[in-house]
Amino acid sequence: MEWKDFQKQEPDLQRLVEEVESLVPSPQQGLPDPVFGLLSRIPHLGASICSSRMKTVGTLLTWRHYESYGPGWHVLGGIVRDKETARHRVEEVARLSLGGRMQIDPKPITVEEFLRSDRNDRGHIVSMLFGCRLLTPPDDSLRF
Repeated sequence: MEWKDFQKQEPDLQRLVEEVESLVPSPQQGLPDPVFGLLSRIPHLGASICSSRMKTVGTLLTWRHYESYGPGWHVLGGIVRDKETARHRVEEVARLSLGGRMQIDPKPITVEEFLRSDRNDRGHIVSMLFGCRLLTPPDDSLRF
């Protein structure tokens, strides 16, 4: 099924999410086995490009308008898909967001954990930050 087909089903999907949430009164106390099983099949570890190993070292940022975080400069990254390596996700995000290819370090520079007790959605994020180097220039048509 393509993404546009999922978007057509969004109201039904939202209703189902709310129904599942109603069965989990306190996620901090644990999850019912079927909900835990579902979540274990949907990886939610972020893979981000933290710094570049170009001639000058810096942090690669992109301008995006996230519904969750609003408009602003964001570290380039994405959510690792099921049975996908974090490095592959970083390479794909670079291709989709920049239109270019990157050399990604084999291991993360660091793993960071972010907790936001003031929110339910995206309130707990674990992110692996990778060093990288642009191999091709970014595609100007993707420039903000």
